[in-house]
Amino acid sequence: MEAKADGMKADIKSEYLDKLSALKESRKDLQCKFDKLKNSTDEKWEETKNAFSSASDSFKEGFSDLFSMFK
Repeated sequence: MEAKADGMKADIKSEYLDKLSALKESRKDLQCKFDKLKNSTDEKWEETKNAFSSASDSFKEGFSDLFSMFK
């Protein structure tokens, strides 16, 4: 994805790189939530599952937003 930024105009490239950076942070958050989900106890399962689901939705939204720039 970073290679695609090379051929873009400066203003679009800046927006693209900002969205890409946010997506990378979202991916880190999603990985953290997934790790917690794998290690959660039965008591915390629903709470952890909901947090993971929310982070997953956020990541999907960011990914869609990033690729909408190419349409």
